Amino acid sequence: MATDDMCDHLAALALPLPTEGQVTPPEAFAEAVDAVLERREAYAEQLRTLYDAADQDPLLTELAVAGRQRAEADRQIRRLIAYGREFTPGPRPYALTALATAAGLGGHSSARVAYGDAEITEVAAITGARPRRRTTDDQTPDQQ
Repeated sequence: MATDDMCDHLAALALPLPTEGQVTPPEAFAEAVDAVLERREAYAEQLRTLYDAADQDPLLTELAVAGRQRAEADRQIRRLIAYGREFTPGPRPYALTALATAAGLGGHSSARVAYGDAEITEVAAITGARPRRRTTDDQTPDQQ
């Protein structure tokens, strides 16, 4: 397969066309399709430039980008679950089942093991909020 074809295909995969009913108001559908087609063309050209300039495989490059995005999304899910369990106000934290469902995890046990002390510490550092429970990072050396 020619690289140009691959770049066009990868752009189409990255930027799918809207379908009828996804665009509001419906009269803007043709304009929305045109906008995506323009973005695809520019994206494919960026891939071609990258491939030519750095001699990189566009498919492997796109897979690497998607892998990094997935890893960051997983990290954000762990932080949000930690926040829901350890930082929200009120007498009780969010239910594990509700958090697991919202995150698209299998069940409440998946949410229970999705985060640990590292995520609690990270959320505390980012938000400035105090967790409900102490983490091992919160302890002084004589408490460990």
